[in-house]
Amino acid sequence: MTTRWKRFYQKQMADKELRGLVESELENLQLGVQIAKLRAEEKLS
Repeated sequence: MTTRWKRFYQKQMADKELRGLVESELENLQLGVQIAKLRAEEKLS
């Protein structure tokens, strides 16, 4: 079943510029998560 949100998301991701921005932001978020994990492992604040 396709929800309204899924249809909206698919329509937005069809825009190459917007898709590039979203992908870039996801990469930044993943990097932030990795940094946070490493800092926690080393007990750094």
